[in-house]
Amino acid sequence: MAIQTRIIDVLRKPVKCPVCGGEVVDIIYGTGYMEEWEFLMQYRKAAIMGGDNIPRRPPIWACISGCKRFRKVNPDGTDAPVKVKMLKNVRPYPASVIDWESDGAIAALESSDHSAIKHYSVKIT
Repeated sequence: MAIQTRIIDVLRKPVKCPVCGGEVVDIIYGTGYMEEWEFLMQYRKAAIMGGDNIPRRPPIWACISGCKRFRKVNPDGTDAPVKVKMLKNVRPYPASVIDWESDGAIAALESSDHSAIKHYSVKIT
């Protein structure tokens, strides 16, 4: 049985994950003990949090589900020079881009079970 690595070497950012088909997003380093919901509320963008420890050969993209991470390499397989994304350099998206949906909401719409859909009111100050 072959062990599959969690990090895949790529020449450029994949459009989607080759394993699950999910969106590929940036990994943001320097997030410390921040929780995912805190990141979403403050920065309003899809990303994977990389924590404070930056590996020697850091992956810079990840599948939104977290199943795979991607490291940029040159065509000859050597490490490509990359600039990791740091939290201190991330600019929040405007509040107008908040548009979250869940798999549960999609399933409820498809089965016409409107009572299962949760509605939230957000006051932005």
